[in-house]
Amino acid sequence: KVQKVDSRHYKVSGTFTMRGKSRPLTLDVRVREIDGAKAKRLGLANSTDSAWLRVRGSFKVKLSDHGVKIPGMAAAKVNDEWTVKISLFAVEKK
Repeated sequence: KVQKVDSRHYKVSGTFTMRGKSRPLTLDVRVREIDGAKAKRLGLANSTDSAWLRVRGSFKVKLSDHGVKIPGMAAAKVNDEWTVKISLFAVEKK
């Protein structure tokens, strides 16, 4: 489910599954348009014809919620909660 917050921000809700264990998830994402010229400079496109979208967001995952056990000798170095960052690029297919 996607809910528009304002012109650049959305709430995305769904289900996150890791190691066969699913949890509901809602994250805030920021959407930004990248014009064709900049997309070409960044190596996303071969021409300047198409505008692209960049979607960025992050969410936290507790490893223990998904059955991941941190070995005792690594427990002092590995956090149970991780931040997952996403960065997606999209272009309209013509």
